[in-house]
Amino acid sequence: MTASFLQRDRHARSAIGRPRLVVAPFGQHTRYMLRNYGRHTFVVVIAFLAIALGIDLSPRMSRVLAAQPPVEGFAAVVRIAWYSVLRSADILTRLFPITCFLGIAWSEIAHTRSRERVVIWNSGRSPAQCLAPVLLFGVLAGAVQVSLDCYIRPVAVAAQIAARWGDYGEQLDRSLSDKVNWMAARSDILSARVGYGPPPVLHDATIYHFRPDGRLQEIIVARAATPAGELGRWRLYDSRAWDLSDTDEAQAFAAGDPTPGPEDR
Repeated sequence: MTASFLQRDRHARSAIGRPRLVVAPFGQHTRYMLRNYGRHTFVVVIAFLAIALGIDLSPRMSRVLAAQPPVEGFAAVVRIAWYSVLRSADILTRLFPITCFLGIAWSEIAHTRSRERVVIWNSGRSPAQCLAPVLLFGVLAGAVQVSLDCYIRPVAVAAQIAARWGDYGEQLDRSLSDKVNWMAARSDILSARVGYGPPPVLHDATIYHFRPDGRLQEIIVARAATPAGELGRWRLYDSRAWDLSDTDEAQAFAAGDPTPGPEDR
């Protein structure tokens, strides 16, 4: 009787065999872990944004409020809130990968310290099956990162440039300003206020032309300059020149017709 019982037991074990690896991507454990990942990542995102916005707003708030048109009162609150939203899109794009990492690490540490991992393993769920929530969260996080990089951040940066707010508005502003820019063109040095256009226009341009030995040869002043079509050629308007090729003292003369008009150089 005992032999027959042992034989039946061996047959039962062989019939059962090894447990199959069945991935349940939307099972209860997966949904539970996804909620933990999302909740912890959201907390990390809020903490990072609070710190980053505090650092960003402190030196720039007065300039943002003074940007044209200047505002005060409730309008100032609305402008700062909108600026914070635009800056958050830019900051979050760069910090989102590290926030996801910290959110997942936080969830896994809490999962281990609460002994929930032991319960999951004792239930027969293999480590490979426990990868399902991580993989799903990675796919969702990747879609969010692509959206931030390709769509949300460019729109936010363009809005800051158009409003002339913050560093983007000041550094990438394409409108004409009172700031004089200095540029090097081959052996010449040029100072002008730049209107980016299109077409680009140089306002109040001053060109310093140097000889091959490095000495100043000519100074050209023009009210405006625009591209003349050919690469490297500009049309000067209301231009005057001082030739220093013979003497070290400036000898003023009008280039061509002394009346105001365009000139190709």
